[in-house]
Amino acid sequence: MKKQLALLIAAAMTLTLAACGASGSTGSASSAAPDHTITLGVFEPKTGASGIREELGIAYAQSLRPTVTVDGVPCTVVLDWQDSPSDPDDAVAAARQLVSDGCAAVIGGCDAAACIAAGSTFAQARLPAIATSCTGANVTLGNDYYFRTRTLDALQGTALADWATAQNYREIATVNCIDDESTARQVAAFTARFEENGGKVVDAETFQSGETVFTDLLAGLKASGVKAVFAPTSVACASLLLDQAGGLGWKVQWIAGDAWNDPAFLSEAGKAAEGVVLACAYVQGADAPFDQGFQAWLQADPARLEANGNSTAATGSQALAFDSYNTALDAIEAANSLEGPAIRDALTTLDKRDAVTGALSFDANGDACRDTTYLARIQKGVFTLAE
Repeated sequence: MKKQLALLIAAAMTLTLAACGASGSTGSASSAAPDHTITLGVFEPKTGASGIREELGIAYAQSLRPTVTVDGVPCTVVLDWQDSPSDPDDAVAAARQLVSDGCAAVIGGCDAAACIAAGSTFAQARLPAIATSCTGANVTLGNDYYFRTRTLDALQGTALADWATAQNYREIATVNCIDDESTARQVAAFTARFEENGGKVVDAETFQSGETVFTDLLAGLKASGVKAVFAPTSVACASLLLDQAGGLGWKVQWIAGDAWNDPAFLSEAGKAAEGVVLACAYVQGADAPFDQGFQAWLQADPARLEANGNSTAATGSQALAFDSYNTALDAIEAANSLEGPAIRDALTTLDKRDAVTGALSFDANGDACRDTTYLARIQKGVFTLAE
């Protein structure tokens, strides 16, 4: 089914090697091709829900903004979607294909390992790339041609610590997957801010990736007597933790990171997810025009709706993908050129105030500069804005 959904999405986007110029990395706006098209690369996995969801966000953005103007010439934007699995060799092959196809810029991806592997290929070709939802620091570190629209993990931790403090939690426990860098960074940031706010982390439980039985971990949490637990684990662990906690008859306020902002988690966890509070890049209700437009666009095509898990709500990763597409076009128009260095330079000075996920600019490293992160609460099986 996932393969079929990916094919449906891919088929909806006519791929072309033409660009509104000779080449995305070396072409000039003044050498516009007669067909006046420009190719944007999409560096997302073709299997798995994450890539499919982000592709929907990009496709929706394209439906609203199908052209970009370069040197006074309106150019139709076409998307070249290349598979970006986490395997480094395959990721590099996909990046090389995007370079060969003459893309003006690249959107993606959601997997840090794939982005890191492909980074040097994009840099050597002087092809600007905008990562969507990955948070690994090494994606942009030392690479002048990689940017990202997602904030780093620390902002999630500090925002959630401030929320917990505002809710009058004075003692909290944390859960850390010791071989997951994202989880570790969020726990560290949360702990530092919560203690700075006068709170105390009274129990810090750990586990390793691949574990599925959390009996001892949950027993430790329960024995600590806390009323809230910060557990920014992967979504694969989320429903297991909640289900096993319920089996112990233990109810607590669960606080999580954006990995739990996944429709599949809502289905798998069911009622056990009720009341969970999590950080995310976007939550339905934050931007009514975006919500209404995306919902109508999904409902207009049964294949799109099915690809979105039959949900009409946008996830944070989809909003980031939407913003990444528009950011790429903003930079191309600001540069008034298809040359990679010019587009890269435009990205470094970008000050985007109309992004769905909050005002956006980039720091010297290419990371998103923003002080906005949304907090969501799961209510009646949907993500809603937390109070």
